[in-house]
Amino acid sequence: MSEITEVLVPIRLDIDLDEVKLRDVFVWNMNEQYLTPEMFAELLCEDLFLDTSKFVKPISESIRTQVIDFEAIYEYELPHNTTQRVEINLDLQVGKVNLRDKFEWDLNNTNTNAPEVFSRQLSAELGLGGEYVGIIAHGIRDQLFRYRKRIVEEFEGIDKKEEPLDSGFRKMTEASKWVPQLEVLSNDELEKLLIAQERNIRRLRRETRFKRSSRRAPTVRS
Repeated sequence: MSEITEVLVPIRLDIDLDEVKLRDVFVWNMNEQYLTPEMFAELLCEDLFLDTSKFVKPISESIRTQVIDFEAIYEYELPHNTTQRVEINLDLQVGKVNLRDKFEWDLNNTNTNAPEVFSRQLSAELGLGGEYVGIIAHGIRDQLFRYRKRIVEEFEGIDKKEEPLDSGFRKMTEASKWVPQLEVLSNDELEKLLIAQERNIRRLRRETRFKRSSRRAPTVRS
């Protein structure tokens, strides 16, 4: 029996229900054979003490929808013989610590665990806790997916040929702009950041709804 390839999908949960704001990020194996979104949702509800009768369905539906969207983009073949370097911008927050960083990544380097290896190394170098490893890797995978999706939907590619990248790359000629920045936020700064994040979540949610409704809209012919 041939081994099934693991393909990791960046999943983001943004669910508001019964005055509960559920925010979580993780990766899901697109070829998962045993754990269903419903099973995962039940386990998550148990861990967070959420009402399974209310939260299992929206959680599982969100996971399944994102996996389907990813699969459609994943199967799209990018142009051959070109290296697609893209800029990854991280702006992540755990507790009162905010991490901002910028580096380049090879868009074609998606079939490996390179994001996880890079995030572990970066976290170790900065003395960050283990909770940052998964968040950084998710941030990388999420942005790579969005870049690929943009190319597929808008038919925009990068024609410039460059050396392939095995991991993140920083421009040494602009070192001051391409280094990690850690900032411990005050209570006021943290509150402002959380408000800005909520606004961004609502904006992304509106954009996603608009794109999906546009796809379903029937064509009217005269």
